[in-house]
Amino acid sequence: MTDLHSTIPAIITRRNAVGADSFEGKRLSLLKEQIENGVSPVQTIAEIMQIQRDGGRYIPEHHSYSKGA
Repeated sequence: MTDLHSTIPAIITRRNAVGADSFEGKRLSLLKEQIENGVSPVQTIAEIMQIQRDGGRYIPEHHSYSKGA
């Protein structure tokens, strides 16, 4: 199994590139915290990928899990 802690420098670099206050940057900060705390980051990774597909925007309709679906 890959040590997720080794991905933290890349996560920080990406967060700095997109801006810490952007939708993606905020999710990257959450991802970093989850990895550091040993929490499964699967949901956050899916959110980041969707935000990237949406051109850096957070479109609630594309995150159906937040509506209890």
